[in-house]
Amino acid sequence: MFATASMIDATQFAALRDGKEEALHTLVTQHYTAWLDEVQRTLGTSAAAPRAVEHAVVAFWRDRESYTSAEDATTQLWALVREAAAREHGRLAMLHRFESHEGDGTHRTAVGHDLVTAAQLWERVQTAIRPRVADAAAIAAEHARQRHDAAEHLKALGTRRNPVWVIAGLAVVAAAAALVMRWDAKASARAKAARALASPEAQQLASGAGQRGSLRLADGSTVMLGSGVKLTVAPQFAKSWRAVRIDGAAQFSVAHDSPLPFDVWAGPAIIRATGTAFEVSAYPDEALTMIRVTNGSVLVTVGEAKYPLQTREALAVDAKGEVRVPTSAMLDEAFGWAEGWFVVNDRPLREVLPVVQRWYGLELHGKDDVVLARRLSARAPLGATREVISALERAGSLRFGYIGPNMVLSDAPTPRTR
Repeated sequence: MFATASMIDATQFAALRDGKEEALHTLVTQHYTAWLDEVQRTLGTSAAAPRAVEHAVVAFWRDRESYTSAEDATTQLWALVREAAAREHGRLAMLHRFESHEGDGTHRTAVGHDLVTAAQLWERVQTAIRPRVADAAAIAAEHARQRHDAAEHLKALGTRRNPVWVIAGLAVVAAAAALVMRWDAKASARAKAARALASPEAQQLASGAGQRGSLRLADGSTVMLGSGVKLTVAPQFAKSWRAVRIDGAAQFSVAHDSPLPFDVWAGPAIIRATGTAFEVSAYPDEALTMIRVTNGSVLVTVGEAKYPLQTREALAVDAKGEVRVPTSAMLDEAFGWAEGWFVVNDRPLREVLPVVQRWYGLELHGKDDVVLARRLSARAPLGATREVISALERAGSLRFGYIGPNMVLSDAPTPRTR
Protein backbone atom coordinates (compact mmCIF):
# COMPACT_ATOMS: atom_id res chain seq x y z
CA MET A 1 0.00 0.00 0.00
CA PHE A 2 1.39 3.41 -0.99
CA ALA A 3 2.14 5.86 1.80
CA THR A 4 -0.52 8.58 2.06
CA ALA A 5 2.20 10.93 3.36
CA SER A 6 3.57 11.04 -0.18
CA MET A 7 0.32 12.26 -1.73
CA ILE A 8 0.81 14.97 -4.36
CA ASP A 9 -1.62 17.79 -3.69
CA ALA A 10 -3.50 19.81 -6.30
CA THR A 11 -1.08 22.75 -6.17
CA GLN A 12 1.95 20.54 -6.68
CA PHE A 13 0.18 18.67 -9.47
CA ALA A 14 -0.57 21.89 -11.35
CA ALA A 15 3.04 23.05 -10.95
CA LEU A 16 4.38 19.71 -12.18
CA ARG A 17 2.11 19.79 -15.22
CA ASP A 18 3.41 23.28 -15.98
CA GLY A 19 6.98 21.95 -15.96
CA LYS A 20 8.11 23.75 -12.81
CA GLU A 21 11.20 21.95 -11.56
CA GLU A 22 10.89 23.45 -8.07
CA ALA A 23 7.76 21.33 -7.56
CA LEU A 24 9.73 18.19 -8.39
CA HIS A 25 12.54 19.38 -6.13
CA THR A 26 10.07 19.69 -3.26
CA LEU A 27 8.86 16.13 -3.82
CA VAL A 28 12.43 14.79 -3.82
CA THR A 29 13.28 16.69 -0.64
CA GLN A 30 10.17 15.57 1.20
CA HIS A 31 9.83 11.96 0.07
CA TYR A 32 13.27 10.64 -0.94
CA THR A 33 13.57 8.61 2.26
CA ALA A 34 10.16 7.01 1.78
CA TRP A 35 10.95 6.09 -1.83
CA LEU A 36 14.29 4.68 -0.76
CA ASP A 37 12.61 2.52 1.87
CA GLU A 38 10.23 1.18 -0.78
CA VAL A 39 13.13 0.31 -3.10
CA GLN A 40 14.99 -1.38 -0.24
CA ARG A 41 12.19 -3.89 0.10
CA THR A 42 13.32 -5.26 -3.25
CA LEU A 43 17.05 -4.48 -3.32
CA GLY A 44 18.00 -4.44 0.35
CA THR A 45 20.67 -1.95 1.51
CA SER A 46 22.26 -1.76 -1.93
CA ALA A 47 24.24 1.05 -3.52
CA ALA A 48 21.87 0.63 -6.47
CA ALA A 49 18.85 1.81 -4.45
CA PRO A 50 19.37 5.58 -5.01
CA ARG A 51 19.90 4.90 -8.71
CA ALA A 52 16.52 3.16 -8.90
CA VAL A 53 14.88 6.15 -7.19
CA GLU A 54 16.62 8.51 -9.61
CA HIS A 55 15.34 6.57 -12.63
CA ALA A 56 11.80 6.58 -11.23
CA VAL A 57 11.82 10.34 -10.58
CA VAL A 58 13.19 11.10 -14.06
CA ALA A 59 10.59 8.85 -15.72
CA PHE A 60 7.84 10.50 -13.64
CA TRP A 61 8.97 13.96 -14.77
CA ARG A 62 9.07 13.00 -18.44
CA ASP A 63 5.55 11.53 -18.30
CA ARG A 64 4.08 14.34 -16.15
CA GLU A 65 1.73 15.64 -18.86
CA SER A 66 -0.02 12.26 -19.12
CA TYR A 67 -1.33 12.26 -15.53
CA THR A 68 -4.96 13.22 -15.12
CA SER A 69 -5.08 14.22 -11.46
CA ALA A 70 -3.00 14.62 -8.32
CA GLU A 71 -4.12 11.19 -7.16
CA ASP A 72 -3.24 9.63 -10.51
CA ALA A 73 0.21 11.28 -10.41
CA THR A 74 0.79 9.92 -6.91
CA THR A 75 -0.18 6.40 -7.93
CA GLN A 76 1.98 6.52 -11.05
CA LEU A 77 4.99 7.87 -9.15
CA TRP A 78 4.88 5.05 -6.64
CA ALA A 79 4.37 2.52 -9.44
CA LEU A 80 7.47 3.90 -11.18
CA VAL A 81 9.47 3.59 -7.95
CA ARG A 82 8.51 -0.07 -7.63
CA GLU A 83 9.10 -0.77 -11.33
CA ALA A 84 12.55 0.84 -11.14
CA ALA A 85 13.39 -1.33 -8.13
CA ALA A 86 12.30 -4.47 -10.01
CA ARG A 87 14.33 -3.52 -13.10
CA GLU A 88 17.40 -2.75 -11.00
CA HIS A 89 16.99 -6.07 -9.20
CA GLY A 90 16.87 -7.86 -12.56
CA ARG A 91 19.90 -5.96 -13.83
CA LEU A 92 21.93 -6.80 -10.74
CA ALA A 93 20.92 -10.45 -10.96
CA MET A 94 22.04 -10.55 -14.60
CA LEU A 95 25.36 -8.93 -13.76
CA HIS A 96 25.85 -11.37 -10.90
CA ARG A 97 25.26 -14.32 -13.22
CA PHE A 98 27.55 -12.77 -15.83
CA GLU A 99 30.37 -12.14 -13.35
CA SER A 100 29.99 -15.60 -11.85
CA HIS A 101 30.38 -17.09 -15.32
CA GLU A 102 32.98 -14.73 -16.81
CA GLY A 103 34.57 -12.94 -13.88
CA ASP A 104 37.38 -13.66 -11.52
CA GLY A 105 35.15 -14.82 -8.69
CA THR A 106 35.92 -11.74 -6.60
CA HIS A 107 33.07 -10.64 -4.40
CA ARG A 108 32.32 -6.93 -4.65
CA THR A 109 30.76 -5.31 -1.62
CA ALA A 110 28.22 -2.59 -2.37
CA VAL A 111 28.48 0.73 -0.63
CA GLY A 112 25.48 1.63 1.50
CA HIS A 113 22.88 3.99 0.08
CA ASP A 114 23.33 6.46 2.95
CA LEU A 115 26.19 8.00 0.98
CA VAL A 116 23.64 9.57 -1.40
CA THR A 117 21.59 12.35 0.15
CA ALA A 118 18.39 13.90 -1.15
CA ALA A 119 20.40 16.94 -2.29
CA GLN A 120 22.83 14.74 -4.21
CA LEU A 121 19.98 12.81 -5.78
CA TRP A 122 18.38 16.07 -6.89
CA GLU A 123 21.63 17.07 -8.61
CA ARG A 124 21.55 13.79 -10.52
CA VAL A 125 17.92 14.27 -11.47
CA GLN A 126 18.61 17.80 -12.69
CA THR A 127 21.42 16.66 -14.97
CA ALA A 128 19.20 13.87 -16.31
CA ILE A 129 16.20 16.06 -17.13
CA ARG A 130 18.38 18.86 -18.46
CA PRO A 131 21.11 16.98 -20.38
CA ARG A 132 24.23 18.89 -21.28
CA VAL A 133 26.07 18.66 -24.54
CA ALA A 134 29.41 19.89 -25.69
CA ASP A 135 29.00 23.18 -27.54
CA ALA A 136 29.83 22.07 -31.06
CA ALA A 137 29.50 25.59 -32.47
CA ALA A 138 31.99 26.99 -29.96
CA ILE A 139 34.46 24.22 -30.69
CA ALA A 140 34.16 24.78 -34.44
CA ALA A 141 34.57 28.54 -33.98
CA GLU A 142 37.72 27.99 -31.90
CA HIS A 143 39.18 25.70 -34.57
CA ALA A 144 38.40 28.32 -37.24
CA ARG A 145 40.01 31.04 -35.13
CA GLN A 146 43.16 28.97 -34.67
CA ARG A 147 43.40 28.30 -38.42
CA HIS A 148 42.89 32.02 -39.16
CA ASP A 149 45.56 33.07 -36.63
CA ALA A 150 48.03 30.57 -38.06
CA ALA A 151 47.40 31.78 -41.61
CA GLU A 152 47.80 35.43 -40.61
CA HIS A 153 51.00 34.59 -38.77
CA LEU A 154 52.53 32.85 -41.80
CA LYS A 155 51.42 35.71 -44.05
CA ALA A 156 53.12 38.25 -41.78
CA LEU A 157 56.33 36.24 -41.78
CA GLY A 158 56.34 36.15 -45.55
CA THR A 159 56.33 39.98 -45.84
CA ARG A 160 59.50 40.48 -43.77
CA ARG A 161 63.08 40.43 -45.12
CA ASN A 162 65.02 40.15 -41.89
CA PRO A 163 67.10 36.91 -41.94
CA VAL A 164 66.01 36.24 -38.36
CA TRP A 165 62.40 36.15 -39.51
CA VAL A 166 63.38 33.98 -42.48
CA ILE A 167 64.85 31.46 -40.03
CA ALA A 168 61.75 31.72 -37.87
CA GLY A 169 59.64 31.20 -40.98
CA LEU A 170 61.57 28.07 -41.81
CA ALA A 171 61.03 26.85 -38.27
CA VAL A 172 57.28 27.45 -38.61
CA VAL A 173 57.25 25.57 -41.93
CA ALA A 174 59.13 22.69 -40.30
CA ALA A 175 56.67 22.66 -37.42
CA ALA A 176 53.79 22.70 -39.87
CA ALA A 177 55.37 19.81 -41.75
CA ALA A 178 55.68 17.89 -38.49
CA LEU A 179 52.00 18.56 -37.77
CA VAL A 180 51.09 17.27 -41.25
CA MET A 181 53.17 14.15 -40.65
CA ARG A 182 51.42 13.53 -37.33
CA TRP A 183 48.06 14.12 -38.99
CA ASP A 184 49.02 11.64 -41.74
CA ALA A 185 50.02 9.11 -39.10
CA LYS A 186 46.66 9.52 -37.35
CA ALA A 187 44.81 9.28 -40.65
CA SER A 188 46.82 6.20 -41.55
CA ALA A 189 46.02 4.56 -38.20
CA ARG A 190 42.35 5.38 -38.71
CA ALA A 191 42.42 3.88 -42.21
CA LYS A 192 44.12 0.72 -40.92
CA ALA A 193 41.47 0.31 -38.23
CA ALA A 194 38.73 0.83 -40.80
CA ARG A 195 40.26 -1.86 -43.04
CA ALA A 196 40.59 -4.23 -40.07
CA LEU A 197 36.93 -3.78 -39.17
CA ALA A 198 35.94 -4.48 -42.78
CA SER A 199 38.21 -7.52 -43.15
CA PRO A 200 36.90 -11.12 -43.30
CA GLU A 201 38.91 -11.87 -40.13
CA ALA A 202 36.83 -9.44 -38.07
CA GLN A 203 34.56 -11.12 -35.52
CA GLN A 204 30.81 -10.57 -35.91
CA LEU A 205 28.60 -10.69 -32.80
CA ALA A 206 24.87 -10.09 -33.00
CA SER A 207 21.61 -10.04 -31.07
CA GLY A 208 18.32 -10.93 -32.71
CA ALA A 209 14.95 -9.21 -32.61
CA GLY A 210 13.65 -9.07 -29.06
CA GLN A 211 17.00 -10.20 -27.64
CA ARG A 212 19.43 -8.41 -25.35
CA GLY A 213 22.66 -9.64 -23.84
CA SER A 214 26.06 -8.88 -22.35
CA LEU A 215 29.55 -9.92 -23.37
CA ARG A 216 33.11 -9.36 -22.25
CA LEU A 217 35.80 -8.41 -24.79
CA ALA A 218 39.38 -9.69 -24.73
CA ASP A 219 40.65 -6.56 -22.92
CA GLY A 220 38.12 -6.94 -20.08
CA SER A 221 35.70 -4.29 -21.38
CA THR A 222 32.03 -5.22 -21.17
CA VAL A 223 29.30 -4.50 -23.69
CA MET A 224 25.54 -4.74 -23.19
CA LEU A 225 23.79 -5.15 -26.53
CA GLY A 226 20.28 -4.00 -27.32
CA SER A 227 18.00 -5.82 -29.76
CA GLY A 228 18.83 -6.25 -33.44
CA VAL A 229 22.46 -5.22 -32.95
CA LYS A 230 25.63 -6.19 -34.81
CA LEU A 231 28.99 -5.67 -33.10
CA THR A 232 32.12 -6.03 -35.22
CA VAL A 233 35.40 -6.64 -33.38
CA ALA A 234 38.63 -5.94 -35.27
CA PRO A 235 41.16 -8.80 -35.58
CA GLN A 236 44.10 -8.53 -33.19
CA PHE A 237 41.81 -6.79 -30.72
CA ALA A 238 43.67 -5.83 -27.52
CA LYS A 239 46.98 -6.63 -29.26
CA SER A 240 47.30 -4.15 -32.12
CA TRP A 241 44.37 -1.95 -31.25
CA ARG A 242 41.00 -1.84 -29.49
CA ALA A 243 38.54 -1.08 -32.27
CA VAL A 244 34.92 -2.14 -32.72
CA ARG A 245 32.00 -1.08 -34.89
CA ILE A 246 28.47 -0.93 -33.56
CA ASP A 247 25.35 -1.10 -35.73
CA GLY A 248 22.58 -0.68 -33.20
CA ALA A 249 22.33 0.18 -29.51
CA ALA A 250 24.88 -0.74 -26.84
CA GLN A 251 26.32 0.25 -23.49
CA PHE A 252 30.12 0.13 -23.15
CA SER A 253 32.12 -0.11 -19.95
CA VAL A 254 35.74 0.25 -21.04
CA ALA A 255 38.62 -1.45 -19.22
CA HIS A 256 41.19 1.18 -18.22
CA ASP A 257 44.30 -0.97 -17.76
CA SER A 258 45.39 -1.00 -21.42
CA PRO A 259 47.78 1.42 -23.17
CA LEU A 260 45.69 1.14 -26.33
CA PRO A 261 42.84 3.61 -26.90
CA PHE A 262 39.36 2.14 -27.19
CA ASP A 263 37.62 3.23 -30.41
CA VAL A 264 33.97 2.61 -31.28
CA TRP A 265 32.92 3.30 -34.85
CA ALA A 266 29.24 4.27 -34.87
CA GLY A 267 27.60 5.71 -37.97
CA PRO A 268 29.58 8.80 -39.04
CA ALA A 269 31.30 9.08 -35.64
CA ILE A 270 34.32 7.53 -33.97
CA ILE A 271 34.19 7.48 -30.17
CA ARG A 272 37.49 7.23 -28.30
CA ALA A 273 37.41 6.32 -24.62
CA THR A 274 39.70 5.17 -21.83
CA GLY A 275 38.22 3.78 -18.62
CA THR A 276 34.82 5.18 -19.52
CA ALA A 277 31.17 4.10 -19.53
CA PHE A 278 28.99 5.38 -22.35
CA GLU A 279 25.95 4.54 -24.47
CA VAL A 280 25.57 4.51 -28.24
CA SER A 281 22.55 4.16 -30.50
CA ALA A 282 23.50 3.83 -34.17
CA TYR A 283 20.93 1.78 -36.05
CA PRO A 284 21.48 2.01 -39.83
CA ASP A 285 17.78 2.72 -40.42
CA GLU A 286 17.66 5.61 -37.92
CA ALA A 287 18.41 9.21 -38.89
CA LEU A 288 20.69 9.98 -35.93
CA THR A 289 23.61 8.43 -34.13
CA MET A 290 23.26 9.15 -30.41
CA ILE A 291 26.10 9.16 -27.87
CA ARG A 292 25.81 9.73 -24.13
CA VAL A 293 28.55 9.46 -21.48
CA THR A 294 27.47 7.91 -18.18
CA ASN A 295 30.87 8.03 -16.48
CA GLY A 296 34.25 9.51 -17.44
CA SER A 297 34.86 11.16 -20.80
CA VAL A 298 35.11 10.41 -24.50
CA LEU A 299 36.35 12.20 -27.61
CA VAL A 300 33.96 12.02 -30.55
CA THR A 301 35.43 12.51 -34.02
CA VAL A 302 33.14 13.40 -36.91
CA GLY A 303 35.14 13.95 -40.08
CA GLU A 304 37.97 16.20 -38.88
CA ALA A 305 35.97 17.86 -36.10
CA LYS A 306 36.41 16.65 -32.52
CA TYR A 307 33.91 16.95 -29.69
CA PRO A 308 34.96 16.10 -26.11
CA LEU A 309 32.13 14.84 -23.90
CA GLN A 310 32.11 14.50 -20.12
CA THR A 311 29.81 12.59 -17.76
CA ARG A 312 26.12 13.23 -18.53
CA GLU A 313 26.93 15.01 -21.78
CA ALA A 314 25.42 13.83 -25.05
CA LEU A 315 25.71 14.36 -28.78
CA ALA A 316 23.51 13.57 -31.79
CA VAL A 317 25.07 13.22 -35.25
CA ASP A 318 23.19 12.88 -38.53
CA ALA A 319 24.34 11.05 -41.66
CA LYS A 320 25.91 14.22 -43.07
CA GLY A 321 28.08 14.64 -39.97
CA GLU A 322 26.11 17.57 -38.56
CA VAL A 323 25.85 17.62 -34.77
CA ARG A 324 23.01 18.84 -32.62
CA VAL A 325 21.82 19.04 -29.03
CA PRO A 326 19.72 15.97 -28.15
CA THR A 327 16.57 16.69 -26.20
CA SER A 328 15.46 14.68 -23.17
CA ALA A 329 12.83 13.01 -25.36
CA MET A 330 15.45 12.00 -27.93
CA LEU A 331 17.68 10.53 -25.22
CA ASP A 332 14.76 8.70 -23.63
CA GLU A 333 13.86 7.13 -26.97
CA ALA A 334 17.44 6.17 -27.80
CA PHE A 335 18.46 4.77 -24.41
CA GLY A 336 15.22 3.82 -22.64
CA TRP A 337 15.92 0.18 -23.55
CA ALA A 338 18.81 0.10 -21.07
CA GLU A 339 16.26 0.69 -18.29
CA GLY A 340 13.86 -1.87 -19.72
CA TRP A 341 11.59 0.50 -21.66
CA PHE A 342 10.38 0.81 -25.23
CA VAL A 343 9.94 4.51 -25.99
CA VAL A 344 8.86 6.41 -29.10
CA ASN A 345 8.14 10.13 -29.24
CA ASP A 346 5.95 11.81 -31.85
CA ARG A 347 6.66 9.46 -34.73
CA PRO A 348 4.38 8.17 -37.50
CA LEU A 349 3.19 4.61 -37.04
CA ARG A 350 5.06 3.48 -40.18
CA GLU A 351 8.31 4.39 -38.37
CA VAL A 352 7.17 2.92 -35.06
CA LEU A 353 6.31 -0.57 -36.35
CA PRO A 354 9.89 -1.51 -37.36
CA VAL A 355 11.04 -0.39 -33.90
CA VAL A 356 8.41 -2.63 -32.30
CA GLN A 357 9.62 -5.54 -34.41
CA ARG A 358 13.21 -4.85 -33.37
CA TRP A 359 12.55 -4.81 -29.63
CA TYR A 360 9.72 -7.36 -29.38
CA GLY A 361 10.14 -9.56 -32.45
CA LEU A 362 6.52 -8.70 -33.18
CA GLU A 363 5.45 -8.07 -36.78
CA LEU A 364 2.56 -5.64 -36.82
CA HIS A 365 0.94 -4.00 -39.83
CA GLY A 366 -1.01 -0.80 -40.31
CA LYS A 367 -4.33 -1.28 -42.07
CA ASP A 368 -3.90 1.63 -44.50
CA ASP A 369 -1.82 4.73 -45.26
CA VAL A 370 -3.99 6.92 -43.04
CA VAL A 371 -3.26 4.72 -40.04
CA LEU A 372 0.43 4.43 -40.94
CA ALA A 373 0.77 8.22 -41.13
CA ARG A 374 -0.70 8.73 -37.64
CA ARG A 375 1.81 10.24 -35.23
CA LEU A 376 2.03 8.92 -31.70
CA SER A 377 4.12 8.74 -28.55
CA ALA A 378 4.17 5.53 -26.53
CA ARG A 379 6.00 3.86 -23.68
CA ALA A 380 5.91 0.19 -22.60
CA PRO A 381 8.09 -2.28 -20.70
CA LEU A 382 10.27 -4.48 -22.88
CA GLY A 383 9.35 -8.14 -22.99
CA ALA A 384 5.62 -7.43 -22.60
CA THR A 385 3.99 -7.73 -26.03
CA ARG A 386 0.43 -7.25 -24.77
CA GLU A 387 1.44 -4.03 -23.03
CA VAL A 388 3.18 -2.54 -26.07
CA ILE A 389 0.16 -3.31 -28.23
CA SER A 390 -2.11 -1.67 -25.65
CA ALA A 391 0.20 1.35 -25.51
CA LEU A 392 -0.01 1.76 -29.30
CA GLU A 393 -3.80 1.39 -29.21
CA ARG A 394 -4.13 4.11 -26.58
CA ALA A 395 -1.62 6.49 -28.14
CA GLY A 396 -2.98 6.27 -31.67
CA SER A 397 -6.69 5.57 -31.11
CA LEU A 398 -6.10 2.21 -32.74
CA ARG A 399 -7.51 -1.29 -32.41
CA PHE A 400 -5.48 -4.49 -32.65
CA GLY A 401 -6.83 -7.43 -34.62
CA TYR A 402 -6.13 -10.01 -37.32
CA ILE A 403 -6.65 -9.90 -41.05
CA GLY A 404 -5.99 -13.47 -42.08
CA PRO A 405 -2.75 -14.50 -40.37
CA ASN A 406 -1.50 -10.90 -40.09
CA MET A 407 -1.58 -8.81 -36.91
CA VAL A 408 -3.04 -5.46 -37.89
CA LEU A 409 -3.63 -2.08 -36.23
CA SER A 410 -6.64 -0.22 -37.57
CA ASP A 411 -8.78 2.73 -36.51
CA ALA A 412 -10.57 2.22 -33.22
CA PRO A 413 -14.36 2.40 -33.65
CA THR A 414 -15.93 5.72 -32.76
CA PRO A 415 -18.11 5.43 -29.63
CA ARG A 416 -21.78 5.76 -30.46
CA THR A 417 -23.60 8.72 -28.96
CA ARG A 418 -27.02 8.13 -27.48
